[in-house]
Amino acid sequence: MLVGAGASGASVQHAPPSVPFEVFVHPAHGGAWSAHVAVGAKDLQGAAAPSVTSSKNGELAIVQRTLAGHVEVSEGTLFGRFTSVDLASSVAAPTAVGRAAVWMGSHGQTAVWYRTSAGHLEVASQAVQGGAWTTADVTALTGGAHLASDPTVPVGASFPGVGYAVTSKGAVASFRPAGAGGAWVQSDPTNGLSFPQLVGPVSVFRAPGMPPATVLLGTTSYGDVLELSNELAGPLDAVGPWHAMDVTQLGAPGTAGPVIASGGSVPDATYRTWSGDVIALRLTSGLDGGFTTSDLTVRTELAVDSGAIPSIVAGPQGPEVAARTMTGDLTLTPVLGGPIASDVSFQSATAQLVGSDVGSTTIAGAEALVAASAGPIASTPLRRRIILRATSYDQQHGFFETDPNGSYCNPFTAAYGRGSTSGCRHGYAAEEWCSDFAQYVWQTSGIQTNGITGWAATFVQWGAAHHHVQFGTHFTAQPGDAIVWGTRSPLYGTHVAIIVGVKGRSIDVVGGDSWGNLPGYGIGVWRTGPFPGGSSSVNGYPVLGVVSP
Repeated sequence: MLVGAGASGASVQHAPPSVPFEVFVHPAHGGAWSAHVAVGAKDLQGAAAPSVTSSKNGELAIVQRTLAGHVEVSEGTLFGRFTSVDLASSVAAPTAVGRAAVWMGSHGQTAVWYRTSAGHLEVASQAVQGGAWTTADVTALTGGAHLASDPTVPVGASFPGVGYAVTSKGAVASFRPAGAGGAWVQSDPTNGLSFPQLVGPVSVFRAPGMPPATVLLGTTSYGDVLELSNELAGPLDAVGPWHAMDVTQLGAPGTAGPVIASGGSVPDATYRTWSGDVIALRLTSGLDGGFTTSDLTVRTELAVDSGAIPSIVAGPQGPEVAARTMTGDLTLTPVLGGPIASDVSFQSATAQLVGSDVGSTTIAGAEALVAASAGPIASTPLRRRIILRATSYDQQHGFFETDPNGSYCNPFTAAYGRGSTSGCRHGYAAEEWCSDFAQYVWQTSGIQTNGITGWAATFVQWGAAHHHVQFGTHFTAQPGDAIVWGTRSPLYGTHVAIIVGVKGRSIDVVGGDSWGNLPGYGIGVWRTGPFPGGSSSVNGYPVLGVVSP
């Protein structure tokens, strides 16, 4: 490989392995998230995010619309193999637009709901897992209004296979089969309530503190969040007349897309604003407009992908917002408390980025998320080891800080016998340690780092000696590279960090000896980005060079 800007052989891209879905699991009784591949589910190149559901017996169904509009159903168990069926090919089901919804009953009966290009509601049904599929054009059977949104099918015993959708007139319709083998029924769940026209899907759940009452959250054509509810003060077994409440007029940020709730009884939802911020919304009462909102983009500096639609999932400490970042990471952020978004995509077993928004379900108390894969987090096993090692210490994972807080005492400096041990705990030593951290990450990932020292500029010297450096501000970066800021003449490095994500010309970096933006956070390992790499600077110094391992 040649030395010089843009000439590094590290720019060679390798085709990622074909991986259809990645399943993220958080166990019911605590512990960390893990990930594995949904073996047997077809590699689809899906056009919409997957939907997923499960039964109490542990069966799992994943549904996705393909680029051709076919609805593909993959059935299996959480850690077992899946079998897939294309409904268009197997039972001549019409093609779909938007995102399909899937519902599973307590005995494994499954129903897939979706909107066709004609605006009809199509429901494909299966009596038992692995059984024959049948389809029904519910709009034609009921003579009802055409749909303007994807259907929503909430889960839980209190929602026994009923679906909701916004019609072409901006109203809400509900759909249910009238008993086993009976005719389908379309009705107005709000009993004729008048409200502004809605666009996009609605979210459905039970009112907080009022189990029999229903709450619908939708988006008006003006971008307001509208709450529809029949909640009534008084006995828990009573409901009252439907009423509408414009939550945006009461202070909630406006929305540029659908409002997504988890379904069931958790009164939490999330959506994107016109500026792209991610909002977490918690309803406290449907009677007096009670709600709280939190801007997760401001709170956590999330850089969510421009096309991503966040969703609510059940987390280990309560509801969380799942969102796909610009660089293809899957982040989870608590709705309540704490500013930190945890990145669950950097899993040692799979090390895959996500290529879609997630579907989620709960199985025997365990939370399962399903997303389409976007390929590995880096092009080679060595680079993947570097990224996993670097991020294991950042604020989204290990949250390493110096000890004592605010000092330079750290174990990476001590690992090389550098710095001073004065005032440091056993196994720690102190000096400005960004180079110590970056060298430690590379070396423990399998790179011979002889010649690199506690001086950041030695990274580019090492790179020049091994023909692995791109000097200057015009470079092609890859995850696993080291980036150094400083000057070439005289040679000086003010900071070095590990690149852990690349999106076009923007990069994510993890650096030691960095300052975070959290109250009480001192000096530690911090992940920053994505930001334009070539035009970036540290302490007023531009990029000196990017070094490949």
